[in-house]
Amino acid sequence: MLFDIVPDLFEEDLDEFLNGTSRLPSGGPYKHVSTPKKLTKANIENDPRFDVLSGSVTGHVTEEELWLFTQLWKEHKARQAAAQALISAGSKSDEAAPLTPSSETAAPELSSPPLSAPARTIIPPRSNTGALGGFDLPHQELTRQQQKGSIHLSLFRIPRIPEAETLIDDLSGQIERYEDRNQARARKRRAAVATQFRWAVSAFTGSVLTAWACVPARPVSLSLHRPAFQTVDIGHTTFVAVLDAMLALGYLQQRRGGRSRDGKVGNASRFWPTPMLLTLAVKHGINVGNAKAAFGYRRNTCKARPKVTQPIILRAFPNHPNAQRGPLLTVDPHDPIACILRREVEELNSSAASVRVEGCLPPQWRRQFIGDFRLYGRLHAQGEGNYQGMTPEDRLRNIRIGGEPVVEIDIASSHLSILHGLLRLPLPEGDLYAVAGVPRRIVKAWITATLGKGSPVTKWSSETLQRCPEVADYCAKVVKAAAIARYPFLATVAEVAAEFSHIALANRVLPHLLMGIEAEVIMEVVQALRFKTVLALPMHDGLIVPASIEVEARRLLIEAGERIAGVTLRLDVDRMPPA
Repeated sequence: MLFDIVPDLFEEDLDEFLNGTSRLPSGGPYKHVSTPKKLTKANIENDPRFDVLSGSVTGHVTEEELWLFTQLWKEHKARQAAAQALISAGSKSDEAAPLTPSSETAAPELSSPPLSAPARTIIPPRSNTGALGGFDLPHQELTRQQQKGSIHLSLFRIPRIPEAETLIDDLSGQIERYEDRNQARARKRRAAVATQFRWAVSAFTGSVLTAWACVPARPVSLSLHRPAFQTVDIGHTTFVAVLDAMLALGYLQQRRGGRSRDGKVGNASRFWPTPMLLTLAVKHGINVGNAKAAFGYRRNTCKARPKVTQPIILRAFPNHPNAQRGPLLTVDPHDPIACILRREVEELNSSAASVRVEGCLPPQWRRQFIGDFRLYGRLHAQGEGNYQGMTPEDRLRNIRIGGEPVVEIDIASSHLSILHGLLRLPLPEGDLYAVAGVPRRIVKAWITATLGKGSPVTKWSSETLQRCPEVADYCAKVVKAAAIARYPFLATVAEVAAEFSHIALANRVLPHLLMGIEAEVIMEVVQALRFKTVLALPMHDGLIVPASIEVEARRLLIEAGERIAGVTLRLDVDRMPPA
């Protein structure tokens, strides 16, 4: 390998220099300059002078920078060699012994986590069972689609079956031995912190494996910002210690998060497994077929109330339809509409703080708008482990408002119903998703995709196929013809949002307009119940209310729908079945 900066300096010469037996050629571009801050490998990774992937350096560097760069390059080459070995192992018969490190010698000791920057060499995306148990062979870099389609890393993942328990035991032991070898801890963890430590190992392992078992395989994402851990029962220091150890042991790969230069758009860190983690999982009996069933969820035991510094936020429409979200816009503090909206959320948060809510994180909200105060407008519960992220069964089983059990009231066929109201059309009788000759679930998937896209769908997207795999058995064009035969307005559905064409194309605005009307209905009912000293927990298309107030809440929802959406909404009610 030839370093670009010194044509006659080869790798063996560099090793001699690093060992103190040689000096760099005089007259070269190296300068001994003082560095004002402690250098880390992260500094080298993010420095444009260094390209670890090709082993090249440009510009003036110090001896310390060069030494760190060389360590990163060697680690990169070692990981490439290990990945190639796993590819060879996966191509052998299933009876061949998997390349799995023992729990005592799982990985070489490293002074810091291995390089997290992506490699340019793309490894084949699929392995044949064997060593990887049917999991996709992890790339050393994420595709743009994977970055966009990441799954939130749940801090409340726990093992559900004995095989997962033994996997977590093995990883926990390896991490503790790694910390002992590197003197990472001065004393043993206290019992409470030891519990958090195991929770953190379970969260990483369970979230990463279950996400990588999806089709297609997906990474997980989580912000490592310290304030994000204020409302969870795992400490930030413990979590980061587990992350650093799993990176150093070669079990995780990371794509660092960060904000754009203007500070308006940010991305959380992405994590995905290495071949070493997958082979270790297979050794303990976890494979692509049982990974999702192997890990469940626990409840967040933290009682801290989330802090809401911005009750409302306004985002611009993203420049590209496939972009995740647009940048934050500045809200004029004197805007009368903004003042009303902000005060509503502040009063709701204040009243929620005075009500005893059990079974979930204390509820606090922020309301988000996109492009206009009439678009999107949904109330988002804040904090990791909030009630909106719980399963419907867990919400009904665990949540109590003022000591009383709850019911969940949902708006049936919400967006399709609101669309009828905008067009001043009466709702047809019966199930809105009933179309002759096509199963209900397929019709619902097509209408949902069409309203989300803002135009009739003629080809199933990867998101639809993942959410509803059975649509692959039906031609989207055939379903389109059947759905439009019942609802002709779906052929030109974007015309409903034409008045917002100055913000974005009408088809892109349409789903946000429907969500905005839906959110306004929900907010009006939440406010009406608050005036009656009753706390309702808003969902995106419904409400969670005390069981004793169900009839009143349903009446208020129907009235608000008629007044705001121009349609008599149909409601579904979920109740906890009697014991």
